[in-house]
Amino acid sequence: HVFNVVQDKLIDIVDGKQGIDCIYCNVPLTTKNATSDHIVPISNGGNNCQVNIVICCTDCNNERG
Repeated sequence: HVFNVVQDKLIDIVDGKQGIDCIYCNVPLTTKNATSDHIVPISNGGNNCQVNIVICCTDCNNERG
């Protein structure tokens, strides 16, 4: 299930594991700046498939709208 994969990566961040970076800008992710993002938004016909969801920083997510 796609949300399990995303959730596992977010749990790794919470657990303090290193090496998880924003997919867009490569900034190291922390519990304060990590979020998930749909590459193609649901509103534009995207879906919840694993290939359409990435872990990124909140700054990049906000810039993408």
